[in-house]
Formats: sequence, C-alpha cells, structure tokens
Amino acid sequence: MPLINKGMYSQQNFSGSDSGSDFRNPKSIWRNTVRIKPGEHAVLRFITDFKNGDMSQFHGIPGMTQKGQAFTTYEYCSKKNCNETGPIVNVPCEHCASADERIAKTTSRYLTWVFHYGTFHVEANPFLFTPDGQEREGQVAWDQMQKGNRTFYRETVKKPQLLNTSFTLFKNVEEKYERYSTLLDRTFDYSSSRPTNITQYSIELSDTTVTTDYAQEILDMSNDLPDLELIAAKLITEVDLFSLDEPVTVPADPQKYENAFANMANIAEDAEDDGGL
Repeated sequence: MPLINKGMYSQQNFSGSDSGSDFRNPKSIWRNTVRIKPGEHAVLRFITDFKNGDMSQFHGIPGMTQKGQAFTTYEYCSKKNCNETGPIVNVPCEHCASADERIAKTTSRYLTWVFHYGTFHVEANPFLFTPDGQEREGQVAWDQMQKGNRTFYRETVKKPQLLNTSFTLFKNVEEKYERYSTLLDRTFDYSSSRPTNITQYSIELSDTTVTTDYAQEILDMSNDLPDLELIAAKLITEVDLFSLDEPVTVPADPQKYENAFANMANIAEDAEDDGGL
C-alpha cells in the first residue's frame, strides 16, 4: 500500500511496458531510475522525505537473459494496492492467481525522488564509441580518478531521478530517517556490492565533496515532479526530467541491449530475498 495517498485522479491505461523500448527511450522510467552495478556508488540527495515516498506491493517475475543470467522484474499488484477509495488500478491482477508461488506472493518496494549528482563507475563509459571505434555524438568520457585505493570513472549526472528499492534497503533508509529525523539536508552514497551470489545495496552518508549542492534548486523542484504513486502503478510511464548539467544521450545499440539486461541493477531480489562532483 502506498505510504501517502494523493487523492483522486483520472484512470489511465494500465499495462506492462516493453523492456526494449524502455531501454532506448530517454524518457522511460527505466532510464530515469538510478542504476548501479556491484562495486559502484551513486552520490545523491533525497528530494522526497521518507514518509512521502511510495510503498507498493509487487509480484516478482523470474526471467532469463539469452546469455543464461537469471533476473527478476517486478509487476505492480492491482489487487493489493488500494487507498481509502478502493484499488489504485481497477483491473484484475493476473499474477495473484499464478500457480507459481514465487510469482503469486508479493513483496514491498519503495519508490522516491532523489537528486543524482553522479556515479562512480568501475568501468569507463561503454557507450563512448561505436563498434567500429568511432566516437559517438553526445557522449563524453567519464573522468578516471582515484578514491582511496580504488580507481573509478566519474559520471556527472546532476538531475532528479527515481530511487527504487527493495524492502531490505527501505529499512536501511528508514534507519537513516529515524537517526536524523529527515533525509533532506544531507548527501548520501547509494552503493552496491556482491559478496556472494546476491547483489546487496546500502545507503550511507557520503564523504564525497560536491562543488554545488543545488539545495535551493532541489527545494524548488520538489513540488513539480510526477506523482510517485502513479509511477509505481505504471499510470505514468514517461518523465521529462531536466539536468543541471549537459544531457548525455545513450543511442540505441542492439549489441549493448542484451548486455544491459545482464548488468541491470535493482533487478535481482535482495537477501530476503575523495573525488568530488
């Protein structure tokens, strides 16, 4: 159930989206969600405070890439997600009746808005060159730099994005809210690791120096971003978000498309499943 009700709104078409078009469409929810691979961390500040995020129920749908790597996609449960006026999406939920218990059960996922300053990647920008070695228009090389004993490639983002977390990471975020009474006035590292066969995520205070924190800009944009409840329910499937830095476009590339699925962050369930910017 969503944490905060937003009242009545017009019902729109409810349907799953095509993953291929999501990857290629710069306005898709998939493309506007913070994504990191194991060993990487994104530097961010919450735009939406803890209690104003969305907590909805989803079915985990197992899948397999062409390369044989297992993944999980999450489908919104139209039966369990209700507010005081009734279901958020008034259509039957096909997954609740699944004979596969893994699919029939639901799990909570937390959705919120963050300002994404940038990400420290473990590899250079994979979209910088075409397969024949030509530099792609609109792409920039990520800065190679040292942080501690590790080498990273710093991608500057500087735009609002969605943070979509499992219930496990939600509890991590909740702990930070209880400790500081708000999430809004500090910078965090959103990190990923894979010590076993399960990818784990964490939120911790960041020691990365940001040259400009954009505190006023973040405050100004907080009331103008699309409704989280509608995004979770897939009643909003595209967002047009501005960047405070030059935008970087990732062109469609069939060879990269399959690799993207193999490296997707936030796609597998959790165990319950100083450079500046």
